Amino acid sequence: MKKNFVSLFSILLVIALSMATLAGCGNAPAQQSGQTEGEETAKEKEEDSQTEGESGSGEPVTLRFSWWGADVRHEATLAAIEAYQKANPNVTIEAEYQGFEGYQQKMMTQLTGGTAPDLIQIDNVWLMDLCSQKTVLFDDINNYSDIIDLSSFEKQIIDSYCSYDGKLIGIPLGTNGSGLMVNHEFFEKFDIPMDTQFTWDSIIEYGKKVREADPESYLIGIDPSAESIVPLFWEPYLLGETGEYWISDDFQITCTKEEMGKAFSKLKELYDSGAAVPMGETISFSAKMEQLPKWVNGQLGCIMDWSGRLPAIKSALGAEKFATVNVPVVADGKLQTYPTKPSLLVGINNASKHKEEAAKFIEWMVNSEEAAEILKDVRSIPTSKTAREIVDEKGLGDPDVLKMVTNTLANPSSAPPYAGRNAEIVAIVLEEIQKVVYGQQTPEEGAEQLTARVQAKLDSLKK
Repeated sequence: MKKNFVSLFSILLVIALSMATLAGCGNAPAQQSGQTEGEETAKEKEEDSQTEGESGSGEPVTLRFSWWGADVRHEATLAAIEAYQKANPNVTIEAEYQGFEGYQQKMMTQLTGGTAPDLIQIDNVWLMDLCSQKTVLFDDINNYSDIIDLSSFEKQIIDSYCSYDGKLIGIPLGTNGSGLMVNHEFFEKFDIPMDTQFTWDSIIEYGKKVREADPESYLIGIDPSAESIVPLFWEPYLLGETGEYWISDDFQITCTKEEMGKAFSKLKELYDSGAAVPMGETISFSAKMEQLPKWVNGQLGCIMDWSGRLPAIKSALGAEKFATVNVPVVADGKLQTYPTKPSLLVGINNASKHKEEAAKFIEWMVNSEEAAEILKDVRSIPTSKTAREIVDEKGLGDPDVLKMVTNTLANPSSAPPYAGRNAEIVAIVLEEIQKVVYGQQTPEEGAEQLTARVQAKLDSLKK
């Protein structure tokens, strides 16, 4: 009997050892000696907590993230992605980046075709177009307020620039100020003061003197893209002249044809006088004015643009020659404010299968110390107060970008109505501007055409 008991015990022992070996070869982790099922060591609990906080369930996740920009932005964003993946090894982020040209069209094609990335960099001026589609293209980020700390952002910025119909479409990545990016050696050479508030009239007068002294040089370069010349000249000029935006929230044109004609005339004078580099020369450098030969060669005094473009424009000139001052205003205008906006937003594709993971990456990108140290000011000065304090305290931002943003926020323009940001309306404005500048129609004819075309579009949008 004793012999049979020993044999039975031996058989059971072999079976137990075999089962343990099989368990060790499977996916389940082997339990430590002394642990019962369901128990964890303190170290394991800490590791589990970190994994859950960083990347949810720990299941493999692939996110696609698209953006546009210059090389400095690409390199910093790729470094940030690498850091996030290192901290969250179950997350793979596929980077899809390019220059600005063609980005919006590609994004819309992907969104409507169901092939868009999970995370998409967008411009706030596109919100009305994105949200007027029959299909909901972007998720409401308010749904992820338990993941993304929205208290880091000014409510006015979130409500005015990042939301549509009560839905938060994107998180602002930076604050974009406006200004003149100056070659101070050029200004010194032509005896142009930098400690003054320029008006469009004074820019024209100084520009004439530059041309008289050197026919190969120009005072100002204006990016002819819709994203620059419309919000940095057309809208601010009429806002300064009349005291209100030229399009209202109720889809009406608020200014007269005479006021529009005056804006067209001033812009044409700017080019005809020789103060501005001819549009025919700048058209090939839309959204990449840093590549304009006259800027690189020192034959251009300043470029008017957004602060998000400053690093590339400054780099092309050389930091030792670079400075920044406020944008010109309308002489004796009713308002003399400076255009501002969130530099860029990042939104979550409503068709994404990993929305919470996308939200976690956004939170890390905009509010973490690690991301702030990597991204610095490549999308202008961070809008998040948390990130901005880190960038400021550690001196990580370009002082010229900080100065431009600070100057702008000292007297910022209010947010323009969404109707005025409609892509088709902006395209109409740009087309009529080009016709006037190229002499294909008079300023008065431009005002007539613009009024008729834009009001027709506004009536359509209102319906």
